[in-house]
Amino acid sequence: VKLKQLEKEKGIVIRFVIGR
Repeated sequence: VKLKQLEKEKGIVIRFVIGR
């Protein structure tokens, strides 16, 4: 299980949504 990768991807998505 790649939890670190998932967390990183989630952070990018959240940042993208907030930066909207």
